[in-house]
Amino acid sequence: TGGIGSLVMNLVKYGKRTGDEMNLSFDFIVPAGSHYISELNENGFSFHVSPPLYQLPAYYRFLKALFKQNAYDYLWFNNTSKVNLLLPLYAKKHGVKLIAHPHGVDMEEKGIKRVVYKLLDVVNRKKMFSLIDVPFACSEEAANVYYRGNDSLRQRTTIIRNGIAVGDYAYIEEKRQKIRYELSIAENDIL
Repeated sequence: TGGIGSLVMNLVKYGKRTGDEMNLSFDFIVPAGSHYISELNENGFSFHVSPPLYQLPAYYRFLKALFKQNAYDYLWFNNTSKVNLLLPLYAKKHGVKLIAHPHGVDMEEKGIKRVVYKLLDVVNRKKMFSLIDVPFACSEEAANVYYRGNDSLRQRTTIIRNGIAVGDYAYIEEKRQKIRYELSIAENDIL
């Protein structure tokens, strides 16, 4: 749950809502227990439940089965760090092109986990860069941090800003009046 998941869900739901006929289909990889599972089910999206990365044997078996059973063109890898190299490596092994899409300028982990993640980010950097076919980022700052050290990827980066379907939150006078009536709030009461 967070900004990355929200962005991805907003983009695919927006495409579905607008009837966009781009002939795209998305399969999602979600961790067990993710609240997105019910949302994916409700919206009729295909998804695969992944074991956690730290359960390496189970995670490896999951990837092996996923790519054996499905022929993907692209893996849209939404992340902030280069910690998980297994998924992009396995995708490339099966001829899948990699879209990297960093969403932030720093990772949220704390303590020893942060130290380990920072180390993995540095160790995996060069290999991750070699796997990327399509560089995206949510901002210039995220692109500068994620692609630091690879001018070619940075120059080719497409910025896809985080966003929401603003129409879902637009002011509607009828709804305002209805809610005020239901909650017994006077017209001149300031909320």
